[in-house]
Amino acid sequence: MADKLETTVTIAQNDAAKISNYVEVSRARYIGIYVPTLDNAALYLRASVDGGATLSGRIQKEDGSGDLTLATGTGGKFWTIPQTLPYRFIAIAASATQTTAERSFTINAKEKQAMQKIEIADFKRV
Repeated sequence: MADKLETTVTIAQNDAAKISNYVEVSRARYIGIYVPTLDNAALYLRASVDGGATLSGRIQKEDGSGDLTLATGTGGKFWTIPQTLPYRFIAIAASATQTTAERSFTINAKEKQAMQKIEIADFKRV
């Protein structure tokens, strides 16, 4: 992943799998997703080691209390992912088939800011 990423993924209309393609977000610290109006569905994030369904699953909240989800409905939303994701690939999955239209999501990801080294040359007592 470059310093930052902006890409669009889709969930096709009447797609029984209800999942977008996987996007590489390795090293991303900040992830935000634009979510369009959906057909009454919750969204889930899925992670993958290899960019496919073979080694993939839903992402859990950091405290283990359940899936990382977003309730959706009328009107678009911006979803800020509240935790660092140590996964190489992510995809967006819906809990219900989108029967009225294809849905496009914009994913923005940015790497962690590098820490700056500060050197203090000469200290003088005052």
